[in-house]
Amino acid sequence: MGCSATSKACAVIRIEAFDTDAAVTATELLRFGHSWAAVHAIHAALPSPTHPTGRYLVTLTPKTYAGTGVQAVHTDQ
Repeated sequence: MGCSATSKACAVIRIEAFDTDAAVTATELLRFGHSWAAVHAIHAALPSPTHPTGRYLVTLTPKTYAGTGVQAVHTDQ
């Protein structure tokens, strides 16, 4: 399934840059044992100047993000 101009599902997908701030966060999270697969999502969901309260992270495995300060929500919730 691809994204099209009329696709509502694609409206919630955002590509986030993996910039210097993300690299610093990733290094710290990797040092604390988080997987490489999770660190970009964690960085994107943490509070920032653009999103002071953070953003929800919709996932099938919310326990993966326990203790990270991320608001992880299972897809069924």
